[in-house]
This record gives sequence, structure tokens and C-alpha cells, in this order.
Amino acid sequence: MCRGYHLTHGLLGALVLLLGGCGGADFGGEIRVPANQRHVLAADTPAHDQVLLPGDHTFNIHLKTSSQNPGTDGTARGDSDATPEGQAFCLAEAADGGTAQAEFKLGHRIEHESKNRQAVAIQVEFELEQSVEASRQPASDTLATGDLFLAVLDARKRPIANVPINQTTSDDAVGTSLTTCRFNLPVLFEPDQSYNIILFGKVQATAAYTQQAAARLSVHGLKMRLTFTPAPAETQPSGQ
Repeated sequence: MCRGYHLTHGLLGALVLLLGGCGGADFGGEIRVPANQRHVLAADTPAHDQVLLPGDHTFNIHLKTSSQNPGTDGTARGDSDATPEGQAFCLAEAADGGTAQAEFKLGHRIEHESKNRQAVAIQVEFELEQSVEASRQPASDTLATGDLFLAVLDARKRPIANVPINQTTSDDAVGTSLTTCRFNLPVLFEPDQSYNIILFGKVQATAAYTQQAAARLSVHGLKMRLTFTPAPAETQPSGQ
């Protein structure tokens, strides 16, 4: 859950962002982690072992991409960053026919090399700052969006857990907010697989001629606590 304050057209009011909602996320291309930075969960890992991020390790997933197209006479800017210490942002700004987008992935890869299933309790905490802007009385093709997801992906990039933390558009509201987000996420790691635990942020901005749109997401002080506990072996139903 995220709790904080939301600024809309200059009015300050309480905002509570709840888990759930509809829609999904395309988590993009391959997530590459250098071999010397991969975290290995070995066969001799003790029961109830914990990993603190950052602390025991820094985050080994910190990727960024951005693009912009100013069009014929417009302007556009996309920018993003993510650091091993747990900071990230993405922004997109467009005006007069321009378009821009940016995204980041921030988190950790676990190489599960033991032969036993592991129940993993994932505790996540961070500060989320967001801003969404657009021209008053926007045209149909003037829009700014900001999306943030907490996900656990297996080796085939399939989400075994996917929490939509923030899904905002300038059609719904404009302004800024600062929220504290905390989540407890239980998952199951199967033997001999790799898993990516990530915060995935993406912003987009499109502006019609004589109009503007902008969106920004910033994550401050990301912390994760991973607790590993041996799980019972999977059993087949009777008769199979």
C-alpha cells in the first residue's frame, strides 16, 4: 500500500493508493545482469536466510531507456536513470506535436540453484514522487501517463506476481504527489530457475499542436528484505 498526499489543481488532499486494479504491463526486453553481479541461492543456503537490499548487496538490476520524437515543429524529451543504491526516475515531456517516453527497471535477480523449492517473503519499501501535467482542455491526442508496477518474473519473463502500484493519466488528474509505499509479497521459487524482482516504471507524453503534456515518476530509497524458507516438495494428486 502507498500512502501520501496528492496535489490536484493546487488543492492538497489525502490520497491512498490501493493494490489491485485492471490492466497489465509489458516488461520489455531481456533483463541482462552480469555474471559477477548475480545473486546465487545455493543448496547450502540456511533456512530462514535473509538478504537486505541495499545492505548485504546493492541492486543488480538497474536499467533505463528513453526516446523522443519532436515531430515537425514540436519539442520532446525522454530521460531516465536507475542506480544500484535504490534510486530511479523516468520523465517524458512533449509539446506542439511531439511525443516522448521513458522507463526504468530497478531490482534484483536471484539465481535459485538449490534443488528444493523456496518460499520467499519479499518486503518492499520506497518513496514515490510523481507528477502529471497537460494543457487545460486537452485535445484528444494530448495525454501524459505514468505507470509503476512491482513484479516478480521467472526466467521466461512471465510474471509470477504483478502488483500495479500506480496507473495515472492526465485525463484523470493533474498535479504532483509524494507517497510512502510498503508491500509484503509472498512468492514461491522453483528449483534451478532464475527470478527477477523489479520495480518497473514507465511514462509517456503526447501533445497536440499548441499544447503540452509531461509525466515523471521518481523512486527514492528503495529497500527490499528477502526471507527464504524451504517449502514442501510439490506432490501429485492421488492416482496420477
